[in-house]
Amino acid sequence: MSVRPTEEVLSTARVALSAELGREVVLDEPVGLVSWDDRAAEVLRCRLEGSPSGESTTVIVKASNLGHGHVRREIAALRFLNEIPEADGLVPRLLAAAPDDDLMVISDLGPDDRWFARWVEGGARDEAAPIAPDVASAVAAFHAHQRAMARLHGVTQGRLIRYEALLAEVAPTESTRHRCWRLDEALRALPDEVAPLLSSVPSELGRELTVIARVLDEPGPFLVLTHGDPTLANGQLDGRGEIVLFDLEAVAPRHALVDGSFAAFRYLHSMWARRLPSRLRKELQATYRAELARWIPEAADDALFEEALAASCAAWLAGLLCLLPRALKQDEEWNGPSLRQRVWAGLEHAAEMPGLSSRWPALAEVVENLLDRLGREWGPLAPLPGYRALR
Repeated sequence: MSVRPTEEVLSTARVALSAELGREVVLDEPVGLVSWDDRAAEVLRCRLEGSPSGESTTVIVKASNLGHGHVRREIAALRFLNEIPEADGLVPRLLAAAPDDDLMVISDLGPDDRWFARWVEGGARDEAAPIAPDVASAVAAFHAHQRAMARLHGVTQGRLIRYEALLAEVAPTESTRHRCWRLDEALRALPDEVAPLLSSVPSELGRELTVIARVLDEPGPFLVLTHGDPTLANGQLDGRGEIVLFDLEAVAPRHALVDGSFAAFRYLHSMWARRLPSRLRKELQATYRAELARWIPEAADDALFEEALAASCAAWLAGLLCLLPRALKQDEEWNGPSLRQRVWAGLEHAAEMPGLSSRWPALAEVVENLLDRLGREWGPLAPLPGYRALR
């Protein structure tokens, strides 16, 4: 993977935006918004001269560094969502696209200090000593995040034929690196991942994992367009206190609860994972479900929803346990929490879920035995650090 030169990115974006607006535009004063070395994309905030209003404004240019079309999927998703009136304000506006160059230009969502992942920690990306928002504001923002996710799912249910047509027009060549594409693999691999740590693997585990995979593979009324990577890092607080979702690289039609289990479990996979109090996780899950039921009435059915939630949490647990070989060799920090802290928190979450243990006792037995074995092997672990705003 090689980083694309800024001038090449700006030149391509300039041509695409000029063609879309029907007039020559100038893009300059680029500021990089992603700094890590192995970044999948160049993301630049640029000053735009020649906007329809005639005023100077800023836009965001995103160009893939991976070279296999992963921004094209996002282009199709934004075109799709920008067409849906009920999705207004939910995602950025797509201003121009160059699919063959894996590049797009979108509306600027606002200042860095409203980027959700940093805001809940108290400051902008480069602020050394942030000041956290008050607890009430932070909790309200977490609930807004869950409403936004449910709204994404609700407004796209029953409309996916249009999305597939737009996707075919840009023809992405590969899926992204996100684990959401590999949950079925994680479920199949789970017995082999845990076998070295257990005296025996329950005989019914394989059958249960097959059932879990089938629940997610046959979503029925819960087939929607999912974000795929619904972390706090992919949300921006707008002026109304609502969340705008971005970074739709992993978007795809899936079971809604693949995203919708974020508060219950999915958040542990995020680079920005921090401790969410148990009560708050339950309240956030209830907010997601209530909003989803506005669009998909079946979400109010306890049997359907709770089975899907348990299956999604089990799948994300399997994904988390794929980290076990690395965590067993040595602990590694990942933007604060370590691999072992994440694995341990995931096992504790699973052990606390009655919907998982009552449906899949073999998996519950594996969880209990792993907690016992790893507790003896790793010794006491510090809990996940909390979000600054919730401390």
